[in-house]
Amino acid sequence: MAPKPSHAPSRTVVFYNPRMAFNRDLSILTLKAHVEAVRAEGLRICDAMTGVGARGIRYAKEVEEVSEVILNDLNPIALQFAEYNSYVNKVNEKVRIVHDEANRTLSLSSTPDSRFDLVDLDPFGTPVPYLDSGVRALRIGGIIAATATDLPVLYGIHPKAARRRYGVSTHPTDYGHELAIRILIQTIIRVAAAHEMASYPIFCYYADHYVRVNLVLKRGKENINNLFDQLGYVEDCRKCGHRRALLQLDELSKRCPVCGSELKHIGPVWLGPLFDEEYCRRIIRLASSIPLRRASRIRKFLNLALEEAGSPPLFYSLSLICDRLNVPQMKPSEVVDALRELGYKASRTHIQGDAVKTDAPVSVVEEVLKP
Repeated sequence: MAPKPSHAPSRTVVFYNPRMAFNRDLSILTLKAHVEAVRAEGLRICDAMTGVGARGIRYAKEVEEVSEVILNDLNPIALQFAEYNSYVNKVNEKVRIVHDEANRTLSLSSTPDSRFDLVDLDPFGTPVPYLDSGVRALRIGGIIAATATDLPVLYGIHPKAARRRYGVSTHPTDYGHELAIRILIQTIIRVAAAHEMASYPIFCYYADHYVRVNLVLKRGKENINNLFDQLGYVEDCRKCGHRRALLQLDELSKRCPVCGSELKHIGPVWLGPLFDEEYCRRIIRLASSIPLRRASRIRKFLNLALEEAGSPPLFYSLSLICDRLNVPQMKPSEVVDALRELGYKASRTHIQGDAVKTDAPVSVVEEVLKP
């Protein structure tokens, strides 16, 4: 419980990012959908890098099944704001303020009777240093939610850093936003597997220069093996735009089957779905029933997420292909319809407005785009 502060904290250098409000909206909706899916109550949450408490306080205030939220941070001034905000929002009875390093707080909650139903990791940069303690502090059936803002590394602009940090070989591509999501997912899957646990992606996305993933923890070797069966590699041609996702390393080609150029290889990455269709439908229904300041953007985003739920990995940027072919650009919805008529899977994507996800080869996409 956060005690009643004697006065509002003085203004000082404390970070609050209003651009992350969209992220926080989706965090609330995702937790509500999870509560509904598993019929949970009495939830305990750890907001491990809470800052001024914006997200953690919303969990406490807007999700009635939440019984306790740990607001943890190393910055004592930020915690003064978090404490004050919890009282102003009348959730101080649910909130406990903890001034400590995130890994220590999580590790101290790794025993079975003290684990959390949701561990939220929202650091500056990469969440990787906190994943192991985050997984250990999570109950089976709970959610690990992680934000990454080290996008130059995840995009492959700094490939050596990507190898050190995420254990992947990568390089820059025009679909780097999607690869960033898939790289972070595979990292969490591997960390959880080291503890004989499976972490299933349910709602993972890119927005506003960050990647956000939500994975549910499950038991069982079969679940772990199922996840590992969906880890694979991508072969990428920077000359003609050919790309292909493959599950086995020995299936990768050295030369592009389209133009003969040398291929770049990326991986391992998660090749399964980014969105669980059932969760998407629940979130869409919940979003229509509660007031949200960013309702229009959220509705559009969620509809694209649902469309994308069953689509194959990797997208094509239509503007880049049209520029290369020197042809006028078609609407993504028209390209999707044309590809489906040809028997291919296709969808739009939440990541980029002019992009299409499909299992069609680049040559087929080009033929569709030609007048």
